[in-house]
Amino acid sequence: MAALLDGRLRGPERAAAIAELAALPDADFGVFAEATKGLREQEEERSAAREPRTSTAS
Repeated sequence: MAALLDGRLRGPERAAAIAELAALPDADFGVFAEATKGLREQEEERSAAREPRTSTAS
């Protein structure tokens, strides 16, 4: 699933991963959704840490 989330899957592999997600019971999907939320938050934090900071001092 990590490969799906970060865009490494293409074509039939991507379609198969999406079909697998669609077949998950609701409880399992909820766990997956929480994991993806955490991954997104980590990615946003890393991205923010890489952005150059501007000084507001005069």
